[in-house]
Amino acid sequence: MPRDISRRKEAERKLTEADATLSALAATDALTRLANRRAFDQCLVREWRRCMREKLPVSLLLIDADWFKTYNDTYGHPSGDRCLEQIAEAALENVTRSGDLVARIGGEEFAVILPGTDHEGARSVGENIRASLQHRNIPHTSNPSGQVTLSVGCATIIPAVGNHASAIVHKADEALNEAKNAGRNCVCSFNDAIAEPALRAG
Repeated sequence: MPRDISRRKEAERKLTEADATLSALAATDALTRLANRRAFDQCLVREWRRCMREKLPVSLLLIDADWFKTYNDTYGHPSGDRCLEQIAEAALENVTRSGDLVARIGGEEFAVILPGTDHEGARSVGENIRASLQHRNIPHTSNPSGQVTLSVGCATIIPAVGNHASAIVHKADEALNEAKNAGRNCVCSFNDAIAEPALRAG
């Protein structure tokens, strides 16, 4: 009988480990090993609610690789995958707090959730990620700068009752479009209800 109990406990332990592994895989982007869109959505709602309770700001960065389709067309998809991995590395180098989340949410689009981070802090993280990737000097002949660059949309909101987490995604997306319209390779931002002009990268 003790042997049967031991076997059952071992089987239960292996099943628990397998479940944990599957859960991690379901929340992870296979290429970059960052959080995926599903994990991003879940984290954003969770942190939005927490910051609402604690009356703290939530900041969100949306990051897009400039002219990435032409990069793939010129250098091939294996090089495109390596480029995406380097963007992920540049983001992780500059997002160091345990409560923050870096995710790949689309083909060449990344997101960073920064709970409890004010506007200036979030904008600084966005600029550091942009600069870190540019310092890697990845060639891109179809980009006017001659290298791979990033456009970044930054939004900061203090959640309030009646607001939904989708509000900050919408504002960060507007800021990202503003960065693209401003010529790319820059950070644009939205702070609560006040839109700010583009910050051109030096």
